[in-house]
Amino acid sequence: MSYFDYDRPNSILLNETLENLTKIIYGFYKEEQNKEDNVIRLHQSTLGADELMAFNETFLSGNFTMGSINKQYETNYANLVGSSFCHTCNSGSSANLLVISTLLALGRLKPGDHVAVPALAWSTTIFPLIQYGLIPVFFDADKNDFNINLDQLTNYCKVNNNIKAIFVIHTYGNPADIDRLKELKEEFNLIILEDTCESMGSTWNDKHTGTFGLVGTYSTYFSHHISTLEGGLIVTDDPEISEVIQSIRSHGWLRHKSVKELIGKYPGYDPSFLFEHVGYNLRLSEPQAAIGIEQLKKLDSIVNARIGNANKYNSLIEQYNLSKYIRIQKVYPNSKSSWFGFPIFLPDKTPQQVATIRNYLKETGIENRPFLCGDFSSQPVMNKVKYLQAPDLSFAKQLHTNSFALPCHNGLSEKQLEYVVDKLSYSITRLL
Repeated sequence: MSYFDYDRPNSILLNETLENLTKIIYGFYKEEQNKEDNVIRLHQSTLGADELMAFNETFLSGNFTMGSINKQYETNYANLVGSSFCHTCNSGSSANLLVISTLLALGRLKPGDHVAVPALAWSTTIFPLIQYGLIPVFFDADKNDFNINLDQLTNYCKVNNNIKAIFVIHTYGNPADIDRLKELKEEFNLIILEDTCESMGSTWNDKHTGTFGLVGTYSTYFSHHISTLEGGLIVTDDPEISEVIQSIRSHGWLRHKSVKELIGKYPGYDPSFLFEHVGYNLRLSEPQAAIGIEQLKKLDSIVNARIGNANKYNSLIEQYNLSKYIRIQKVYPNSKSSWFGFPIFLPDKTPQQVATIRNYLKETGIENRPFLCGDFSSQPVMNKVKYLQAPDLSFAKQLHTNSFALPCHNGLSEKQLEYVVDKLSYSITRLL
């Protein structure tokens, strides 16, 4: 008997139950849509009745552990972004961990290798490097797009030949300069890895970010562009990497391979219980994958709404004559940002003044947060690990103290955006 063969529920009872649930759940969400929140949130759930019904049908059908629904979700996303292989996992953080562990398992990277990372970063871009004995090398943020400073990285590579890879973050949905990254790859023989966890739906020359490097990672956490409650995705065009990711994701098992192939390679072992790699359990459940299939249908509308919000913010900033106080990310003409949030930089204010502005916005019902987590090289945890940094991280340090992010999710109304900028204007021009 196959591992996944088991008794299914009575089809008539299942269909009747789903029909009853449909009426209840769609009625619930219809009522929920009429409720108003007094707080303008940084994030709003993109999940609704369609996703819950997909979850319920999968759950009630007895599909739990990773199987055919995950495969369908993977296929749908691979087709969407134009990638040869896509693999689900239980978080964007796990996606990064899987990528690094796979590259080490294949010898593409080795302990002690140096990996360039932006100082303006998130923890789970950095930690897998440290956990696998790699040395993160921090570089400053670019003053225009707020991504990794590629001029600084280029100059560093000309003097030092120790950088083996770049783990680039497309910061807050804004694509880094892909053409420059390609040039760096060729000139210095670098591996390009893309942390696209906060930039799903962004593009460079109409091609999705995450598909330019050797591997790309995405997150489907609650606050991200689409959600599977928790979850992640990995894309690659490299069949060897794809093969090893599938094993490490599931205990180091080889259960995803054919029995005939395994018996021939490892005679004398039960092919259902063969382990070839040191692995984890980082799988996504079937009900979550069912949610993902529904969410992908909405990705374009979600991203377009965020772009519209960013354009409205820019228009209001000009209207309120705030551009002399505020700097925002530059989006290159040939790229599309998916605007994970709307980060603003106040270069002429003191850190105390920025804190006052942020507190005022919170007091008036506007959530805000640090831009990523600022300069990650200065986080307390870095005192416990080995790392390197470029000589000058001054702009990342400015962003650490003088920037923060405003809400930009697809659920915002024009009235709410106007309210945010009105309160921002008051706090900058009259409160301080």
